[in-house]
This record gives sequence, structure tokens and C-alpha cells, in this order.
Amino acid sequence: MDKKLNILTEIINEWDPANLFPDAPENEYGSEISSIIEILYNVNTPTELAREIQSIFNKAFSWDFNEDHFIIISNKIWSQMK
Repeated sequence: MDKKLNILTEIINEWDPANLFPDAPENEYGSEISSIIEILYNVNTPTELAREIQSIFNKAFSWDFNEDHFIIISNKIWSQMK
């Protein structure tokens, strides 16, 4: 699990959806990453993953982005972690 957590942390931090780096601590997205790890094994497609990531980040940052905004990162996570 630690390896997958490290991979996902690297992917999300590189993506930096809220443009918080380099000023934020490395674990800035820790809560969101933990949520993604939890749902990763319950989704069956990158599109489902994108919907879950959409929900996680829209809630965390009070955003209203649609699923399309998250499909590229979802595909990257899917290809590296599934």
C-alpha cells in the first residue's frame, strides 16, 4: 500500500490542481489522496474514477468542475495504479 500511496502522492502533487506548490507542504493533498486510495479499488473504469476524483476535489475546494476536468488525471492514475 505504501508504494501505491507514494505513486498517487507523486501524481497528485505533480498535477497540483489548486496550484498550491511550491509553497505548500508535500502532504497538502493528503486528505484527497487518502480518499482516492480508498475508492480506487471500487471503481471499474477511468471514467468512474474521474467522477470520484471530481467529487473529492469539488467538495474539498468548493469547486464546480465537471467530470471532463478530471479525466486526464484519472487516466494517468488508472494506467499507473490499476
